[in-house]
Amino acid sequence: MSMVPVQPLGDADLAAPSDQAFWRDTWRHFRRNRLAVVGLAIIVVLVVLAILAPVITRYDYAAIDTESRNLPPFSGDHWFGTDNIGHDVFSQVIYGIRVSLLVGFLVAIFSTVLGVIFGALSGYLGGLVDAAIMRVVDMFLAIPYIILTVALVGVIGRGLSAVIIALIVSGWFVVARVVRASFLQLKEQEFVQAARALGYGRLRIMFRHILPNALQPVIVYATLAIGGAILAEAALSFLAIGVLPPTPSWGLLVAENKGLLASQPHLVFFPGGAIFITVLAFVFIGDGLRDALDPRLRS
Repeated sequence: MSMVPVQPLGDADLAAPSDQAFWRDTWRHFRRNRLAVVGLAIIVVLVVLAILAPVITRYDYAAIDTESRNLPPFSGDHWFGTDNIGHDVFSQVIYGIRVSLLVGFLVAIFSTVLGVIFGALSGYLGGLVDAAIMRVVDMFLAIPYIILTVALVGVIGRGLSAVIIALIVSGWFVVARVVRASFLQLKEQEFVQAARALGYGRLRIMFRHILPNALQPVIVYATLAIGGAILAEAALSFLAIGVLPPTPSWGLLVAENKGLLASQPHLVFFPGGAIFITVLAFVFIGDGLRDALDPRLRS
């Protein structure tokens, strides 16, 4: 009787079923959190509005109509009214979604990637590498976040790109600490010892075996970081050191019209309300992911 050779299973073959089951279970628990689902629905609507902005809006966000100045909300085609020089507020708010989501997602993605890389190196390698990275992290964490960001914008310069770079540079430190703590706990586990015994290299062990088991808190933090980046961009624009006009930043719109709060509150209410709703939606999603990813909180 001939023997049929059996092919050994690779890492992907072993991990795929359990990974798929885990994420299906996570999605099922996420859907049970009504606020998280509401937050996700809000973000989906905002993304659709950002994509369809040229179709939805009837006016250019930078166009000036001197004959239609200071109109209140729901004045004909100007659903959110106009400002004192004739800008259509609805167009500015809708196009502002693009700016806020662009800043939020780019900052969250790149700051998380940097934090994961440095946190993994620090936690796994230890020794001088760990000491050097953590001392840099400690030094920058000792500086208030907004002050550090303002200083970086002052060095880089104003503008949307400068704001994104400054927020990325100042946003990866917390992620690095979270990932380092997870790696310190996981690198002595039996599956890591087995990977070392099989002769796998450090990078493979770090990013193929340990990192997937350390991603749960990182995913939650990255989701919340999107809202934090949107708030930070709005704050910088409000302080007149962020996005340059006529870019339709919500924070810039609030800053430009804050003096008209008593006479024309809608000029501040609509962009300010957009900031509030967007950040709150990401907070709801982050809370839902935290509960869904942590087995202790699923009940």
